[in-house]
Amino acid sequence: LTARVLAATLGQNSWNGPCNSTLKVLKLKHNQLCGETQYGSGTKDLSGLSLLAATLYTSLPDVETGFGLHTLDLSLNRLGPEGAKILSAGLAGVSVLGSLQHLAVISNQLGAEGVQALLSAGPCSLTALEAEDNGVGDSGAVELLGLLECRRPALALLDLRRNNLLDPSAQALQALLEHQPETW
Repeated sequence: LTARVLAATLGQNSWNGPCNSTLKVLKLKHNQLCGETQYGSGTKDLSGLSLLAATLYTSLPDVETGFGLHTLDLSLNRLGPEGAKILSAGLAGVSVLGSLQHLAVISNQLGAEGVQALLSAGPCSLTALEAEDNGVGDSGAVELLGLLECRRPALALLDLRRNNLLDPSAQALQALLEHQPETW
């Protein structure tokens, strides 16, 4: 499934014109949204991501109407930092993400830069971030945890496994957790 085909599918459907207003969960895990397989075969092509972001921006209903996307799973698509920037630029400020609660970007080679780009487009209503195995690194994790500060009251799941985190990350995480409400 390429990003271009997905964008065309989301943009129109024969039974209801623009995409169905009941869509709450969009799972695109383990596709070739950037032209490459999980193992790196194929040709990297990020052009479809801009189209996908634009389609999500214009086709999905927004939170103001009471509808919106709750879960977005882009795991295992080899987005890289460039792909994350393209998606975040296309979705920045879009109200369809105003209701986003769960973002999964596992094993996308995002690095700290890519995860931060996606978080900058997302709302403070995020309750779950799965960013396992993205090469975030220690300094990137410290910055990432700083970006999560506005999400602190709502954050229930944070998955940063296999990102080469060391003591500075642990200290930043401790600072974030110390300010969590008692119900967390």
